[in-house]
Amino acid sequence: MNFINKHQDNIFSEKHQLVDEYYRGQDLVPMWVAETDYALPEYIKASLYKRIDHGGFGYSYIQDDTLSVLQEVFQTENIMLDNGIMKSVFEIIKCFTQESDSIVVFSPHYHHFITTIELANRPIKTSELLDIDNRYYIDFEDLESKISQSKVLLFCSPHNPTGRIWNKQELERVYDLCKKYDVLIISDEVHSTMNYHEFHTMQNFDNVIVLNSPSKTFNVAGLKQSFIIVENNRLFKQLSCHYQTNKIKSNNVVSLLVLSDIYRNGQKYQAEVIQYTKENLECCYQILLGHQVRFHYTESSFLLWIDLSKYFKSDQQLIDYMITNCKIAPTFGSTFGAKYKFYIRLNIGCERKLCINSLKKIVSGLDRYV
Repeated sequence: MNFINKHQDNIFSEKHQLVDEYYRGQDLVPMWVAETDYALPEYIKASLYKRIDHGGFGYSYIQDDTLSVLQEVFQTENIMLDNGIMKSVFEIIKCFTQESDSIVVFSPHYHHFITTIELANRPIKTSELLDIDNRYYIDFEDLESKISQSKVLLFCSPHNPTGRIWNKQELERVYDLCKKYDVLIISDEVHSTMNYHEFHTMQNFDNVIVLNSPSKTFNVAGLKQSFIIVENNRLFKQLSCHYQTNKIKSNNVVSLLVLSDIYRNGQKYQAEVIQYTKENLECCYQILLGHQVRFHYTESSFLLWIDLSKYFKSDQQLIDYMITNCKIAPTFGSTFGAKYKFYIRLNIGCERKLCINSLKKIVSGLDRYV
């Protein structure tokens, strides 16, 4: 596996160049932002170099070939391109709801779900996932009580931050409940291309809009290219009209090029990423198990959800330990809900030596807090 040059100047990397400022630390190991340190495969870089040699970056258009690649991979005609999944979430909410309509999310929740719903000025209802034997489950009784008073379920599949992949039966129950109350499902499936268990998309359910992007597996989030799949023709036409009416553009010459290359030729690189990340996770599991630190096995992606509640008495004590003592910057659990203030989400999509050393540093000093 090849890795990015983290020390190169003027790369404008939020993860690597803003970490000390954000956490008010110094020389911190950045294990926070959900992107890997894996370098793009050579065939994509070669395509980019070739395009750059052209010398111009004027107005571009979406080639039929770009859409046809996606349509072939996902076996549907109803695909729209967009500039990022959270932007799509915002536009879908604006298109299909009124300001009085509630949006349901599961908790722990991806924090940008909350900020995006708030930006759209919609009420939020939260359904807590059940943590049973170190695995999260949907509380369907609670979910029904929430969606019966709502218009949209904003669904994360696989789930962030826990890494949980929902099985087919769970997805069918979610869909049946939403159908019962005429609730639209927005299914964010951005982590679905890096799985260690069988993944089932919600694409083929009727009242569902699926959002996806190669950004996590291929480390191209900064290119802001995503896509929307809507099998329901009525919903597809309504959303397309919303984008056209509001003159919402999605095409970017560089991101379109990368998007096409990824879905044409990315299978080998994807397999390498999955294998390397899986091995990183296994190393982390062994270290955590050896020190009896509670965590959840990650079923998808490169994010590790760790429970440190037995060691710390306040969230500030946890923050001080990670930032000052360990010099490691995770995403702290309070970001995903107040209930999770003693958790950390750790990004292990990095060089194995860094991954192992960071985990060892975290667990080595915990005993003095018991």
